[in-house]
Amino acid sequence: MKKLKSSLPNMLLSLTGFCIVVSAALGMMNEITKEPIAKAEVDAKVTAIKQVVNAFDNNPYEERFEVDVDGAKLTVFPAKKGQEIVGYAVESYTDKGFSGKFTVMYGFDMDGKIHDFSVLSHSETPGISDPAFDVIPAAMVKANSFEVDGVSGATMTSKALIEAAKLALKD
Repeated sequence: MKKLKSSLPNMLLSLTGFCIVVSAALGMMNEITKEPIAKAEVDAKVTAIKQVVNAFDNNPYEERFEVDVDGAKLTVFPAKKGQEIVGYAVESYTDKGFSGKFTVMYGFDMDGKIHDFSVLSHSETPGISDPAFDVIPAAMVKANSFEVDGVSGATMTSKALIEAAKLALKD
């Protein structure tokens, strides 16, 4: 096979062909992984709901609804035993973390007290901000208050966790 002459039109043609092949491969991989990724996200939320609210016998994920709180859309998952609501799981978030957005599932009992929490996603600095995700929500649950001390070295993450909890409680 004869080698093509190294010219601008030939280079553009080669590069265009390569880009088309790579784009098609990426598009195909996106389609292949779209459904498993969505299922994994649902499974993570269902697991978090089970962790953060009292025992229930309904499917809170199926009965979820959205509420608008100060311009933020939060998803609420009602937990029921029989027909009686025993608590709510609220998927809250904040964009004010050190590295941007993170999402937390907070569970509330019928008195509006935080029952438990589960961090769904974050992009905070591993190792530095991790203690805040353990200490701050646990302290809020124990004290049933937002007046908790931040974690040294993870001050922005600590404040953001408290903000996400306050937003969840407003609904």
